[in-house]
Amino acid sequence: MRLITILTVCLSLLACNALEDLDEVEEQAEAERDGQGECTSNEQCDDDEVCIDNFCQSALCQQYCDEAEDKCKGPNALYDDYQSCLDTCEQFPAVGLPDEPTGNTVHCRIYHLSLAAAVDPVTHCPHAGAAGAMVCVGASPCTSYCGSIVENCTGEEQVFDDADECLEACSGYPKNGAAGDETGDTLQCRQTQATAAATNSGVHCPEASPASTVCMGDPPPPED
Repeated sequence: MRLITILTVCLSLLACNALEDLDEVEEQAEAERDGQGECTSNEQCDDDEVCIDNFCQSALCQQYCDEAEDKCKGPNALYDDYQSCLDTCEQFPAVGLPDEPTGNTVHCRIYHLSLAAAVDPVTHCPHAGAAGAMVCVGASPCTSYCGSIVENCTGEEQVFDDADECLEACSGYPKNGAAGDETGDTLQCRQTQATAAATNSGVHCPEASPASTVCMGDPPPPED
């Protein structure tokens, strides 16, 4: 009995020592990471990243922060400093697709930065900020469209082989329509058709496609 007790104590001590050694290794590794950073050059980062302050950052976030710093100044400034912008950008839930006017994405914010420079920084800088100002919020419109058409248009009515093919097509749609539009060569019109396909896929799936005969021409003028 005494031998078993001694062995138990020894094994416990060995386990504690092993855990202490593991803690030391983890602390040392963390210290080395803090000292060296994750990168010293762009070559050590993924293709869509750049090395900034020894950490790999999204190249798209760098573009976003460059434009935010350039186009939203003074009372319209979005961030206290450049690093704060990068840190925030890395937390946005989606990249999105170029020129999307809505959706909680990096591309939506870049789109509104272009409007801030060309049209009105007072209006569009808040849209490009972290909170999105009720514009760059929610799901990306192409994500919503592709979700609807992949779910509602199946079997003989299938339009795309997969979501990636849909997203590629959606990236080329004009996006200057309004939600609920039923005509006009726009993403918004096709979204209306893709949603309606839930109740009548035979009629609406073809009209939600790139070759739609309903979603063509200029979108209707905005309502007053």
